[in-house]
Amino acid sequence: MGGIKYNLAAVKLMFASLAAAGGIIFIVGFIRGNDKVTLISVGVYCLLAISLPLMLKRKFSLFEPVTLLIFSVLIGCTLRAIFFSTASDNNHKIYFLTDGEVASELVRGAVYVPLGLLSLSIGYLSVFKRLPIERLKIFRPEFNCWSLPRAIWVAVLFILVSLVAITKLSTGNDVRFDSLAALSMKRMAEVGGQGASRLGYWVWMSELSRVSGILLLIAIWAGGHRILGFGGGARYMIARALLFVSFLLSMCWPILSSSRTGVLEVIFSLAVILSFMGLRGGARARGFKFSIFAGGAICIAVAVLVLFGVWRQYSQIGEIKDSGYLEAVANNTVGSGNFLPMLRTAIIINRMQGSGQYMLGASYAGVALAPIPRSVWLDKPEIGLGEFVKTEIFGREALRSGYPPGILGEAFINFGFLGLFSIPFLFGGMLRLFYNSFCPLLEGGNMAGLALYSSCLWPVAFQLADLDFSLVVINSALSVMPILVALPLIRRRVR
Repeated sequence: MGGIKYNLAAVKLMFASLAAAGGIIFIVGFIRGNDKVTLISVGVYCLLAISLPLMLKRKFSLFEPVTLLIFSVLIGCTLRAIFFSTASDNNHKIYFLTDGEVASELVRGAVYVPLGLLSLSIGYLSVFKRLPIERLKIFRPEFNCWSLPRAIWVAVLFILVSLVAITKLSTGNDVRFDSLAALSMKRMAEVGGQGASRLGYWVWMSELSRVSGILLLIAIWAGGHRILGFGGGARYMIARALLFVSFLLSMCWPILSSSRTGVLEVIFSLAVILSFMGLRGGARARGFKFSIFAGGAICIAVAVLVLFGVWRQYSQIGEIKDSGYLEAVANNTVGSGNFLPMLRTAIIINRMQGSGQYMLGASYAGVALAPIPRSVWLDKPEIGLGEFVKTEIFGREALRSGYPPGILGEAFINFGFLGLFSIPFLFGGMLRLFYNSFCPLLEGGNMAGLALYSSCLWPVAFQLADLDFSLVVINSALSVMPILVALPLIRRRVR
């Protein structure tokens, strides 16, 4: 499988240096009795633990599942520890992240987080087998030959549904365009959250434009034509125009709801497709430069985080002083509740440790209840742990959304320390099995495989870090469902 080749000795030296730096920071914090400094060293070791596959593999794909976990840990653990240790005590984000816990208490629970992440990395490295998913009907050659006119009609349908959904969401959430502050207010109608709004399925329908973009992007590229070009005749020009419209619409609700991760998911899905299609010889012949593309994708991701951080801060206070841009970005990225939550996990461990009130796998089994409509079962338990964490552990009222525990927090809530060290190992192996199973399809340019992988990689990997298992399964199913519906409709009929 194609990937980034690098000097393994240099990478090992870099990791050894980072480990030494983390050790020095820990010793300095211990000698001075500064638990905030000690917490930074814990954040550094979190990053080292999850990056173990990068250190031990000679070739690494930018879009392996573990890459998203590394990104999530970098922000949610390492940078968040630095943010907590350097921000003012008066910063409201500090109380949001810690619920008033002092640094010494946070360190007591956080020291177990690197061990849980190390277990996940070992599980990821331990799996070499794959499932022969290419035998499934949907990945056979007849589904790998698409009709561009059919893809265009399906895209038009998805775009229209998405447009209706965005209109419904805008009116249902009182979106106003009279000022930047009003436009950039955070709105809570999210499928990824818990108990956020009855409009959650409208959010899902608004994301159909992203699916249409995925289908059109693959169809144009597989037809041997440039994405940004004029070749191929009228059909390809129409497809390019619809691709542009799909991209704009897929950004609409994430921008209107001030959702950084929503925008990143759209960019990431397109980046996955371009990356794996770029592995084919034809793509290289058309001038595809992976290094330039990878650098551009990273720059766009950073720009999204920066712009949304400033935008969110503006919506809250109405202005930002020249010296406050960096603080605005930090408060609304590193200081948010997104990404793998080291501090939240530490609080969960501290407050549940020794209580004996573990769920014993109940939250993992809860996904079986998801297909049952609440209109049929009025007292159906909540799917996901967000409300439980916010009300029972943090003691706050869950009015519109909860605090998802993340992969490590959920493992501890169910089985204590046994779960904290064993469940991540299992999930790490599952992520590697997922990637290995799709590898031959992606390498061979299988169009159905590429569409499904690019659709479900984000919920399978990134959301696993900061949500919980039930929501990850539900979001993954919602992501691939439109693809599964579209594939039989757009395949070329061969007699």
